Amino acid sequence: MAQGQSRLDEEAKKSAKYLGKNWLPPYSDQSEYRVKSRKLLPDKREQRMLDLSKRYFIMNRRDIIQKIINQLRARNYIEIGVKKGKIFLEIRARKKIAVDPQFEIGTKRKIKSWSKNFSNIFNEYYEMTSDRFFEMHSNRLTKLKGLNVAFIDGLHTYKQSLKDVQNCLNF
Repeated sequence: MAQGQSRLDEEAKKSAKYLGKNWLPPYSDQSEYRVKSRKLLPDKREQRMLDLSKRYFIMNRRDIIQKIINQLRARNYIEIGVKKGKIFLEIRARKKIAVDPQFEIGTKRKIKSWSKNFSNIFNEYYEMTSDRFFEMHSNRLTKLKGLNVAFIDGLHTYKQSLKDVQNCLNF
């Protein structure tokens, strides 16, 4: 076991003593949770503690991205690797660009997102690889006067992620 993981395990044990003996933090493995508590689902007390831990200790990606956009007063946002649009449709920015070779966002979901976030009406969707997008639409990005915030969640390889970062930094 890695040294970092054992430190997390020690912190988990301390937290469990403080919060109750069957409680485990959300970053623990589900199978480990099931073995230790011998339950498939946590009881109400344990569920409340899990909910509290998520609320106070964990920030999700959407919140972090939105805070960055708000602090920079960013106008243009690009997301590479949108898939179902869980993050993309909830982000509030003036101009949003989605790039994915295979979208799984349904028309109904897009329409629902308009009522929650009016700026979604003006979203641009490009169903292609990020390399092809940057080749074909570099003029479009230049007209936007650059990209202020980019979220790269595409092909999860070092080479492709580096390429996407470099392409975004060019604009």
